Amino acid sequence: MRIAFVQGGPGLEAVEAQAARLRRLSPDRYQIEPHPTASARQRMVELLDGLRPGDELCLASLDPLRLDVGDVAQVLVDVLDRGANLVLLDDDHALLDMAASPDARRMLESLAGLHRRRREAPPAKPRAAGHELLTEAEIEDIRRLGQAGLSPRRIGLIYRRSPKCISDLLWTADDVGARRRA
Repeated sequence: MRIAFVQGGPGLEAVEAQAARLRRLSPDRYQIEPHPTASARQRMVELLDGLRPGDELCLASLDPLRLDVGDVAQVLVDVLDRGANLVLLDDDHALLDMAASPDARRMLESLAGLHRRRREAPPAKPRAAGHELLTEAEIEDIRRLGQAGLSPRRIGLIYRRSPKCISDLLWTADDVGARRRA
């Protein structure tokens, strides 16, 4: 079954224009969502989940999916894994048949994998502003000087950082130390 999916909304091509472009593919069915509502999104998810081997999803562009690039790549890989196909028309009315393009599939799989790894990666430890260029040894020395009683202004002059930057660094060190003692 060939299904044309059309989604309207701000920033998207008019629903009528998308449907007219997809008409030349002779879809068996149109799913037209004139407004990007929560129920329209649910129907889109049901459509994607309902695709079976041999089905084709026809889109005028990837914009109607309204997902991040990594999520779009993952959705398309899932569609292809189920044996369904995606047919995409670009602005020049050129046809991209995803199942017929192994290079496109590999690129989608790479993008989806990158997106998945980035989402699963532990978040980077936040550092206060101005500390990005300090080495761990310098940070340790700043903390040692702070514990010895030097003022943040004096330490800032030594390391060419603002007193606020040094105070923030010393404050986080005190906060970490207090949590360790607790």
